[in-house]
Amino acid sequence: MTEFGFRYFAYDANTGFSLNGTKMKMKGVCMHHDQGALGAAAYRDAVYRQVEILKEMGCNAIRASHNAPSKILLEACNELGMLMMDEVYDGWAYAKNGNSNDFSKYFNQTLGENNHLIGGSSDEKWYQFALESFVNRDKNDPSVVMWSIGNEINFGVPNTTNATYVAEYEGYASNMIQWIQDIDPTKPITHGDNNVAGNASDLRTHVDELLAASGGVVGLNYSPGVYGSLHQRKPDWCLVGSETVLLSTAAESILRKVSSHRPAITRIPLMTPMP
Repeated sequence: MTEFGFRYFAYDANTGFSLNGTKMKMKGVCMHHDQGALGAAAYRDAVYRQVEILKEMGCNAIRASHNAPSKILLEACNELGMLMMDEVYDGWAYAKNGNSNDFSKYFNQTLGENNHLIGGSSDEKWYQFALESFVNRDKNDPSVVMWSIGNEINFGVPNTTNATYVAEYEGYASNMIQWIQDIDPTKPITHGDNNVAGNASDLRTHVDELLAASGGVVGLNYSPGVYGSLHQRKPDWCLVGSETVLLSTAAESILRKVSSHRPAITRIPLMTPMP
């Protein structure tokens, strides 16, 4: 038996996001993959519990921060009616926050001979193989309404306004946009941009330009104060608040209360359009 779901959605620079023909404001969270004291493994009951609690809090969307989510999380989002910004990478080619063992270590390396990876060619780079595998895995999940290719990609780059690094990152972005659209042209592409000042010469702005030109959505981290002015300057850009505020003490209190006193949730079948 194959489970599947139906939905249609659209993004408009002036009216925002709509799902199944109805305008909807995304009220989401950036949720990291770990399960607290349970660790990094994805346990089905724990993941479903997370999504159920978030729905009770009023959330309708999750950003997979900042790496490919487990398939279990996508299944929970499909079944319970939660939108997903599916994010594949945090940083790109340079180590983030001094972490020399993050994915940047492999980003530009080729798979090499005898890699034993299904579909992996020896001269293919890891960032292409990982991205294409990710999109192929998740392209039919109805909860996924946006692909994200990175988050605050400036960290680790020696100089974000230097022409050499700008060109390098434009190349990565162009490649990733093309690879995604070759597999799945139905969803827009974004990234989390923390260039609040909007420096036109910064590589993040150049990536924003490429995303917008390809029909994507420009993600803005911690900058709700610039939404209006940016929309005036770039009226054709679709925008999303990819990260907006840190979890407050009040929100933590609500989360604890909901977690402790929550009724059972009736799960919806996958064929039902997401609310």
